Amino acid sequence: MRRAAFARPAARRVAVLVASALALATASCSADPAAGAAPAPEAATPSSSSEDTADSAPLAIRTPDAPPVAEGGQDSGHDGGSTDGSADPALDPDEAALVFDRPVDLMVPDDLADDEAAPVVLVLHGFTADRDLQRIYFGFDTPARERGVIMVYPDGTADPDGSRFWNATDACCNLYGSGVDDVAYLSAVVDFVATVHPIDRDRVYVVGHSNGGFMSHRLACDRANVFAAIVSLAGANHLDPADCRPSEPVAVVQAHGTLDDVIRYDGGRLFMAPYPSAADTIATWAAANQCTGALAEADTLDLDTRIGGAETRVSRVDGCPTGGDVELWTIDDAGHIPTIDVGFAETVLDWFLAHPNA
Repeated sequence: MRRAAFARPAARRVAVLVASALALATASCSADPAAGAAPAPEAATPSSSSEDTADSAPLAIRTPDAPPVAEGGQDSGHDGGSTDGSADPALDPDEAALVFDRPVDLMVPDDLADDEAAPVVLVLHGFTADRDLQRIYFGFDTPARERGVIMVYPDGTADPDGSRFWNATDACCNLYGSGVDDVAYLSAVVDFVATVHPIDRDRVYVVGHSNGGFMSHRLACDRANVFAAIVSLAGANHLDPADCRPSEPVAVVQAHGTLDDVIRYDGGRLFMAPYPSAADTIATWAAANQCTGALAEADTLDLDTRIGGAETRVSRVDGCPTGGDVELWTIDDAGHIPTIDVGFAETVLDWFLAHPNA
């Protein structure tokens, strides 16, 4: 408990920083343009339509005290499935106990055939945030609906301060030494989704921000047989490469702002524990995936709407095996919460769909 006691003041500072910025991002979606209020520099400003909110349809909602309920014309009672659309069995009791402990929101596109195995993307929120804030910030629902992708929005565990977290690495963000196993929980969530609608087991992905980015790396390290690819925005991998031993290659993107003062691009310490730089995170994955080449700049992207031009430098590691591409997206002059719009969601989804399990 000594570590938690020392960490709490820093935790509160980070919590206020992240929660305030994400709250501003959420508010910007419903603000009256006539009021003339400008978003804060670090507040994201999603430009996707109002249907990308927690009330958007179609939406399947599971709560701890009720079975899956479908809205928007999608029947949650039909069979789940595997890559070929065949039915998956119901959750075993251990998985059911994990899944039904927390709320999970699903966006299942209306036009999916009942037997059509769909790709799945899990979205993991940052420390102190929640599934609703992260859903609005990323704005995945509309482009995912257009691409036939099921979106999954789970919540982390609330710590004694009421801050939701994922138990990812030593650095972030299990401040009170909770024994919660989020690897088991999120793996069970994938199996739960397969009981709601058939899923393509070769196209299960994770995208996370901050603590959710750390957790994305943890899932790729520990469940490479489940998750084909991850995108981590402002997160990091384990500091010690020996702690990440995937059973097979996983495609990885580490996206990071160079001016991030919460999870620093060049690495640092958080809650008394160190975390690696964005470049070292990529190096760990290049080694884990047994890539043979070097990291080299290959392209540019325009991800941050506040920064003019194509501010994001895309660097790729050469010589990676099929299914094991490793990329660093350096967002020049962006902070911890880049100002993104639907273009970010479209770019991430298209990258995911181009990287199925090998």
